[in-house]
Amino acid sequence: EVEYAATCGSEFSAKVGEALDAKEIPWEFDGQRGYDFGCWSPLALLFPSADVPVVQVSLHASLEAEVHCRLGEALGTLRDTNFLLVCSGGITHNLMDIAYGEAAVPPYAASFDTWVQEVLRYEENR
Repeated sequence: EVEYAATCGSEFSAKVGEALDAKEIPWEFDGQRGYDFGCWSPLALLFPSADVPVVQVSLHASLEAEVHCRLGEALGTLRDTNFLLVCSGGITHNLMDIAYGEAAVPPYAASFDTWVQEVLRYEENR
């Protein structure tokens, strides 16, 4: 069992909330939930002492792609205020298709990954 014991002052969570509010993105604060694997696993490598404040922001499957794009824009405004944004996870997340290097990448995942790479190359999308 792994524990990543980073903490976060309320001022950091408040800034994230303000950024989300500015883009009219609905959100809820959950002070009881621990960090999920996609959050703590890269941070444990980057900051093993867990001595940086962490605010975990999760995507929500019920929200449309346009809302998630606004989410990126909202969080992007925090880059210039000494926030380090770490976005982790897979471009496609179908655990039923994971083969851990034993099989070819499914065609839908390969084509979507290529599309995302092309989109991210344009400065206006950063």
